[in-house]
Amino acid sequence: MPDTVGVSALGAPSHVVTAPQSLAVLDIKSASVDVLSILLRSADPAQIHHELGSRLARRPKTFAGEPFLLDLSNLDEGVMNTLPELYRILHEQGVRIIGVRHAHPSVGEQAQALGWNWFPAKLERPPAPVTTQAPAPAVAEVSPAPAEPTPVADTSPATPDSPCCKTLVIDRPVRAGQQVYARDGDLVVLAAVSSGAELIADGNIHIYAPMRGRALAGARGNASARIFAQQLSAELVSVAGVYRTLEDELPPTLRGRAVQIFLDGSKLVLAPLGA
Repeated sequence: MPDTVGVSALGAPSHVVTAPQSLAVLDIKSASVDVLSILLRSADPAQIHHELGSRLARRPKTFAGEPFLLDLSNLDEGVMNTLPELYRILHEQGVRIIGVRHAHPSVGEQAQALGWNWFPAKLERPPAPVTTQAPAPAVAEVSPAPAEPTPVADTSPATPDSPCCKTLVIDRPVRAGQQVYARDGDLVVLAAVSSGAELIADGNIHIYAPMRGRALAGARGNASARIFAQQLSAELVSVAGVYRTLEDELPPTLRGRAVQIFLDGSKLVLAPLGA
C-alpha cells in the first residue's frame, strides 16, 4: 500500500506510513534432524559402562555436548528392566540422550518415565534377547541415527533409468556447520570441506579437495560403500555406522594423502588410494 502524505499541526507536510499486514509469528512444518546414535547389541550394564568409558576416555572432547539417540532396536522388550541402570550409567558418563528407539510400547513408557523421548521403531527382524553375559567386548557403537538429515543442496530428481544410482555433485566449499546429504546415491565434492562440516551419502563419498570435516558413507546400512578422499584430515569417518574419529591419529603415510575407507567385515579400514 503506498504511503499517504498528511499535514502536520504547523502546516508542514508529513509522511504517514501505513504498516503492511503482519505475517504469521510462527509456522509448524515437518523437519528432520541429524544426530548420532548409540546402538546397543547387549543390555549388560557392566559391559556398557566399560566400553563407553573406554571410548570417551580416548576422545573426551570429540562428542562433548553432542546429543545422542539410544538405539535399542536390536534388543527385545526385556530391555525395559535395564533402562534405569542404563540411564544412571549414561548420566554419569555425561552422555546426553534425547530419546530411545525401540518398537515395543512398554520400552517407550519406561523411557518416558525416565524423562527420555520415545521414537518407535519398526520391527524388521527378530530382536536379539537381552543378555547379562556376552562374550563380545564391543557393546556400544556410534552410528548415524535413522533420522534423515536436511541437505544444503537439492539432489537431482530420480529417473526411470537409474532410480537408485543418483549422484549429487557439490562444486563449492562446504563450510563449518553445513551438511550435505546424497539420498539414495553417491556424493561427489569438488571443493574443500571445512572442520565442522558434514558429508552424508547413502552410497559412496568422493572428495577431490582437502577434507577436514565428517564423512558418513552408507548411511542407510550399505556396507559396500566407500569413502575416497584426495587429502584426508577428517574429524570423523563412518561406513554403514562403523565409525572412527581421526583428529591426530592418522600416521604420516595417510594424513593429507589420497585415502580410501571401507569395511572389511566389521572393521573399518583406511588405506592409501591405489594400495
